[in-house]
Amino acid sequence: MKPSEVAKMMNDYEWIASEKHLFGQANTAYDFKTNNPKEAGQRLQKLQEKKEKLGRNVNMRAMNMLTQAEERFIVVSLKDSMFNNSNVLFKTKFVDGVSTVGRFAQNQNGGGSVGQQKEKRKAKERRNRMEVDN
Repeated sequence: MKPSEVAKMMNDYEWIASEKHLFGQANTAYDFKTNNPKEAGQRLQKLQEKKEKLGRNVNMRAMNMLTQAEERFIVVSLKDSMFNNSNVLFKTKFVDGVSTVGRFAQNQNGGGSVGQQKEKRKAKERRNRMEVDN
């Protein structure tokens, strides 16, 4: 390194000036005979490659687990909707080249849509009120 580069680094990084006296000293992080920078760089490269490979494998496992969970959710949702719609009647009409689908809920007592059942109930209540008024 050129002296100008070293001076620039000392200005840019305050820790260099405060730890410069440790450079090359035995049993320190800056003991370059024990801690060979080239070996450390190679080790770092190998560890980074290993980390990248593990990252890909872990992500693949996570994606597989997510896909399986989504598939289970879809199956459970379909089963749930089958039971929730077990009292629903679908009727189709074909008029003037247009097909329409009507959805009618059945009660436990018999057929008819919910709207029809409400109308029957209201009519019955009106009849009961008329009888009471008379």
